[in-house]
Amino acid sequence: SLQKALKDAVEVPLNICKLSKDASLLCKHLTEIGNQNLVSDIGVAVSLLYSAFESALLNIQIPGNHISRPKLTMAQSIAYRLILPCFGCG
Repeated sequence: SLQKALKDAVEVPLNICKLSKDASLLCKHLTEIGNQNLVSDIGVAVSLLYSAFESALLNIQIPGNHISRPKLTMAQSIAYRLILPCFGCG
């Protein structure tokens, strides 16, 4: 059904959010143990990870126009809860 396809379409972006979170934690760890001359490179990586998160969130919101609002809100909530603290937000 269309609803199932839309719900399935949200799973991939949520996975991208989770992977972005995992990678951002690695970046945090690298700033603690890595070469301090490479901190700007780690900053670029975090910026790209955050962009990936925002892009994935758009892919959650767009199908959300056709999915019932409680499910969209839950998907957004999961995504924000997973990654925003890793970037010092939320």
